[in-house]
Amino acid sequence: MAGKVGGVHESHGSRNSVETDSLARFAVEEHNKKENALLEFARVVKAEEQVVAGTLHHLTLEAIDGGKKKIYEAKVWVKPWMNFKELQEFKHTGEVPSFTPSDLGCRRDGHGEGWKPVPTEDPEVQEAANHALQTIQQRLTKVMRNTICTLRSRGEAKKRS
Repeated sequence: MAGKVGGVHESHGSRNSVETDSLARFAVEEHNKKENALLEFARVVKAEEQVVAGTLHHLTLEAIDGGKKKIYEAKVWVKPWMNFKELQEFKHTGEVPSFTPSDLGCRRDGHGEGWKPVPTEDPEVQEAANHALQTIQQRLTKVMRNTICTLRSRGEAKKRS
């Protein structure tokens, strides 16, 4: 195993390995059992490991909570020679932005500085633009419905009091 004992370094399996996904799923399942929660594993965002008496896997993962994607950090301690695996820590660290770089087809290191012109007559560009507009319209419609329902219920509550 690369790295010094005790030092945290990028996981060999990295983000997309079956082993890393399995550890992240285990973390979510254990958290759900301990907290009587209903999180649903989505994906691994970042994976690091630390050599201890075994390996402590530091995972940043995305999970769905009540229909919303959220970011969590988990630590899973593994001692394979003892058939031992334990969730050490699981905590919510933030919300997932509406659009992530992967949703937009961006690479982690980006595409360089500034805006780039795109051919507006390209069918793929038009399809992406239409998809973006439909998504925005759907979200606005949902927000407006919720706002109207909230205002109605407040109005009805005022009438009763």
